[in-house]
Amino acid sequence: MKIFLREITLKNYRQYLDTTISFTKADGNPYHFVCFYGPNGQGKSNLLEAISILTMHTFGRSKEAVIESIQKYVTDYEGIYDKYKKKAKPDMLIRGVYDMEGKEYVIEINQNGYIRNDFLPIFNDENEIITKSIFGDDYLKYYQRICHFIKTDSDLSFYKFQLVSDKAEIFEQILTELTGFETECVTIKGFSNEDNYYKTDCIFKKTIGKTIPFNCHFKQMSAGEKKCAKAFSEILNLIHGLETAKSNEIPLKGFPAILIYDNIEFHVYYKRHISFMNCLKKVFNQQQIFSTTHSKVLIERFEANEHDKDSELMIDISQLT
Repeated sequence: MKIFLREITLKNYRQYLDTTISFTKADGNPYHFVCFYGPNGQGKSNLLEAISILTMHTFGRSKEAVIESIQKYVTDYEGIYDKYKKKAKPDMLIRGVYDMEGKEYVIEINQNGYIRNDFLPIFNDENEIITKSIFGDDYLKYYQRICHFIKTDSDLSFYKFQLVSDKAEIFEQILTELTGFETECVTIKGFSNEDNYYKTDCIFKKTIGKTIPFNCHFKQMSAGEKKCAKAFSEILNLIHGLETAKSNEIPLKGFPAILIYDNIEFHVYYKRHISFMNCLKKVFNQQQIFSTTHSKVLIERFEANEHDKDSELMIDISQLT
């Protein structure tokens, strides 16, 4: 089951007054990798948030809490002061058009919540389902995994490495290709670990000068190397968990369908930017990836038409806002 975002429309959303962006090629097929670039403050991260908001998980939250979390995105939002002003606010709209198995599905959100969601069931006033979801009775399990925001830049993320053992081989291959260092995932000696389910350390085999070998463990790595390791381990762990469901769960192969990655090159050495992007595309070839960048290497490569035109789309955000 593959889900792609084909198009997004933003009206009175932050600095987007009325903008529609297509993520499909001339033949109608969606781009696999979409990257937004441009100066700071132009709305790159806001655009990623809009994509994430479309499939946000609101179940169990009060209507008031949902409205409050959405209204901060309305153009001219002034925080707590809005509660004391009678100034009319513009109507906001976030509209996403999705493709699933060749069929079109739409999600629309305004400042008061969802106004259309083709992925979810339709309820009556008594909160009874009158039209089932396309995902059936287990729609929540599918819906909350449509989109995943990868976050690898926090101090907590850099503190600990953990990778499910089943994904160690592909992880080692991709990190070796990306960094140029032979990579090995291991379990720390003496660590309590049933059936060796997780690898708890990542090692780069380096040399001092040209001749003296030494092992660089995860906690010794640079911020850029840690980001490379965490970018792949985090999502590989999630995909493994969804694919290998327990007896009372449903295996969600191909999920999450959409990956969002802000600041794709942050901390990463500039000569690795293209390799980093190519590795993301290779490992997560079932997912559609949305990202942002300030990388001169990636931008110049795209503008010089030296990119993979069949799968990559880079958009200058300053031309939209």
